[in-house]
Amino acid sequence: MQQSKPTISAVIPVFNDGQFLADCIASLEAQTYPLSEIIVVDDGSTLDESRRAAKSATQFSRIARLIAKNNGGPASARNVGLAEATGELLTFVDVDDCLSFDSISMRYRMLNESPKIAG
Repeated sequence: MQQSKPTISAVIPVFNDGQFLADCIASLEAQTYPLSEIIVVDDGSTLDESRRAAKSATQFSRIARLIAKNNGGPASARNVGLAEATGELLTFVDVDDCLSFDSISMRYRMLNESPKIAG
């Protein structure tokens, strides 16, 4: 019997950087290891253009959703995304990053190949 791979959620905090979001999401959707969800956390963007860009970018993704919150900084935005994530594993991605197509697959492989720490 083959064991199924765990689901992975990606969290992207956004603060006034909506112009990068569509490319970031596209790089996540192109992964060889498919993500179960992409959570975009709008951390109280002050520019209407950034908020509109974040909302419109999620319209091009079947697995992305937008969460809006008051500004609290990147750690606060990541914590909100962490609380909302449903995947068994989690990765954080900065909004201005575009990952190579096998980035998530390589991360998962490295996680499985690393020595386990006995508890």
